[in-house]
Amino acid sequence: MNSKELLNIISAGEASKVQFKQAVDDDSIAAEMIAMSNSKGGIILLTKPAPFGLSRARIKDD
Repeated sequence: MNSKELLNIISAGEASKVQFKQAVDDDSIAAEMIAMSNSKGGIILLTKPAPFGLSRARIKDD
């Protein structure tokens, strides 16, 4: 995955196959991983801070 692909994923927001997590909670991460493994996979992005509502320009600047 390159930076352009990552920016596209972030700008699309959370979905069933994309989850943003600000804190790592063993139970929460485990539940997401199990749910994704029972489907066709997905992406968990650990963020600081969560990227909700940020524009691409803002993400590039940070």
